[in-house]
Amino acid sequence: RIAEARLRQGMISRIDADQFEAERANAAARAAELTRQMVQKENQLSVLLGRPPGQVARGRSLTEQVLPPDVPAGLPSELLQRRPDLVQAEQELAAATARIGVAKADRFPKLSITGILGVASPQLSRLVADETAFGVVGPGLAGPLLNAQILGFQQDAAEAQSREVLARYEQAVLVAFREVEDALVAVRTAREQRDAQAQQVDALRSALRLANLRYKGGLANYLDVLVAQRNLFEAELALTGTHRLQLVSVVQLYKALGGGWSPLDMAQQQPGQAPGTRGPAVPATDVVPPGRG
Repeated sequence: RIAEARLRQGMISRIDADQFEAERANAAARAAELTRQMVQKENQLSVLLGRPPGQVARGRSLTEQVLPPDVPAGLPSELLQRRPDLVQAEQELAAATARIGVAKADRFPKLSITGILGVASPQLSRLVADETAFGVVGPGLAGPLLNAQILGFQQDAAEAQSREVLARYEQAVLVAFREVEDALVAVRTAREQRDAQAQQVDALRSALRLANLRYKGGLANYLDVLVAQRNLFEAELALTGTHRLQLVSVVQLYKALGGGWSPLDMAQQQPGQAPGTRGPAVPATDVVPPGRG
């Protein structure tokens, strides 16, 4: 309507009016797309909350969300031990190494209570005097000794399984550190990108103000104003998207760490120790017993 009124008054040309209408239609199309995305996200959130699809109560706008402080340097790597995937991998490794101990124990003869008493009982003299005393112990030793080779194979299998579980554990640790590194890079670059785009928006707002002044002074046509408005609109959309990306990157960092961090976590870092030198990774020699001898 404004463009048509200005066209009738001779303030702008038909080209300017058509360009103005094209920009308006483009903005309306972008708004419709954003509305679709917003409604779909609200429906997803409603389902996650166990509610029928519908509108979600809104708080502060995206640009009003307060960003957390910068990530401090020297976060201890023990924070990663809270991650559910590492907890699971660590428990699987502990179970596998425990099975090695069971397999080794099975290679030794299992004495019955009678056999143990035959060696350690205070009534040893009476048992020795009994001709049948060690006859009871003998059958208890026969089974494990005859099955020593089979039990040795079982130990080999347990050790092989332990090495496999260890490899999965080490891989899980490496993936965890990679995800933390990726999240830290995302937090840093999103902040740098947002700062640069904020400067761009400020510059384009100044350009739009000057374009309006030039148009009102008869030094420029209205197309210059439309171009300045479009550039500012695109830059503001990009800035909002980067602000969202910055918030998401912080959430991803929390997820990668298995939670947030606190000053207490920083205090646990030993003085003089390089940040990130401690962690859940365990050398293979510490968790895999030597081969069967």
